[in-house]
Amino acid sequence: MDRSTRRTAQPPDATVLRFFVSGPDWVDRLPVAPQRLTVSATAEGVLGPVTEALRARGYEPVGVIAAGPVPDGTAAVDVLVPARVAATHPAWWSDASGAADRGLSTAMGPVAVILRNLLTVHRRGGTAAARRPSTSAR
Repeated sequence: MDRSTRRTAQPPDATVLRFFVSGPDWVDRLPVAPQRLTVSATAEGVLGPVTEALRARGYEPVGVIAAGPVPDGTAAVDVLVPARVAATHPAWWSDASGAADRGLSTAMGPVAVILRNLLTVHRRGGTAAARRPSTSAR
């Protein structure tokens, strides 16, 4: 594998957990993370008002990324969970995956292709491709 391939290849050992945003207390559905994990949203105004609450629970907002379908009128947040986190924290994984509305394994090639932009932004901690969450409430 050449150097450029290694830099851009996404490891297949992660899961994207999707939580639909339903009401102002959606952040309470996320169990306290065992280590820093990244979270993105599919719509503006979702992460900003709860940025500090997310950080207090161990989640780092990385931006707004339109990735994958959500029900009409519904916003969602996506948490990237590396396989090693799920494996070393099985109780947390059980709680998080049980609370999620969707779970997409990046080991499945088509999922990794569809979510390429989302995965890239999460792994970089936010980029110009994603809009950073506004910290002002709407």
